[in-house]
Amino acid sequence: MKRGAKVKAHDPIALENARKYFGDLGVHYYDSIFEAVQDADAVVLVTEWTDYRKIDWEAIKPLMKTPLVLDGRNFLPRQTLEQIGFHYVGVGIGGVRAAYLPNGVAQTI
Repeated sequence: MKRGAKVKAHDPIALENARKYFGDLGVHYYDSIFEAVQDADAVVLVTEWTDYRKIDWEAIKPLMKTPLVLDGRNFLPRQTLEQIGFHYVGVGIGGVRAAYLPNGVAQTI
């Protein structure tokens, strides 16, 4: 965030706790996943709440600047997301993949 990143957070279960414990970090908290992903360069998943498996990813994609999902739990359906047009990166999954940044530059991640 020191370099200009804007962090938006959504959590269907623990959002109030996050606001309570991390409220002063400069994170913007959203009750709606659709608001949280608006103009986002990436979605970073760090939890395994079942609510996230039920998300309409086809509705999420056009809201984002860059359709990139970083799945820190290897929880989401990679093949489905890639078929929709997302770039999917599963943390700890082998293979080099490229993420396409908003300026159109591919960066290996």
